[in-house]
Amino acid sequence: MPCEGGAYFIQRLIMSESVAAGTEMNREEIYPIVFSGKAGEYFRIWIVNVLLSIVTLGGVYSAWAKVRRKRYFYGSTALAGSSFEYHADPKRILVGGRIIVLVMYIVWLGISNFTPPIVGGLILLVFVCIAPPVIINKSLKFNAVNSSYRNLRFNYSASYKETFITFVVFGIITSFSFGLLVPYYIFRMKKHVIERSRYGTQHFQFTGRVVQFYIIYGVAVALVIGTGLLVGVTVGGAGGLLFLFPRWQWCCRLL
Repeated sequence: MPCEGGAYFIQRLIMSESVAAGTEMNREEIYPIVFSGKAGEYFRIWIVNVLLSIVTLGGVYSAWAKVRRKRYFYGSTALAGSSFEYHADPKRILVGGRIIVLVMYIVWLGISNFTPPIVGGLILLVFVCIAPPVIINKSLKFNAVNSSYRNLRFNYSASYKETFITFVVFGIITSFSFGLLVPYYIFRMKKHVIERSRYGTQHFQFTGRVVQFYIIYGVAVALVIGTGLLVGVTVGGAGGLLFLFPRWQWCCRLL
């Protein structure tokens, strides 16, 4: 099942062959994932999706835009010569999204008008803790069961407790870590989603390591800091030159 942003977590296909003696031998073959999409093709899809989402009342077309985008990426992604398929009904996505918004609005309306501030705050806190695992599980399962490869559907199953611990508890802890736990939090989320997904009856295994996430995170932070320092030195140097050579200020004003 292809993931958003061009990252895919299927990396191998396990094939079993029966031998003459009646025993079964597992043969593991590694297949590269091939993406055949083109920038020009996707741009046409993207620009139409954006324009129709804007002109339709309340962004109604956004559900159809999501399905169209996913079908393009799935159809352009091939593994062992076969592409993926996306089967979601845009009307179900539209109705599901509106129901979530309606429920959240009703809860907010009831809390703000019919409960004391302290009680309302506690109810809102409980709702904020309960809602994310439910929404995340429903969303991931919907996306999985509507994805297929060689006419076999994917699936996703995780308890609300597992999702609550991974996404909510670790999310709260990470928010107080000054960014130090961000790579570990991302690692936990990736591991949770992948290992609770399956293709038919076969579960996926996540082999990534925490240190790999910290290396990527460290490189990204170093690039941001390095870029900031470079810009600061450049701007500071230019300002220093203008201060030392006031006549250059006239040139800058002319430019």
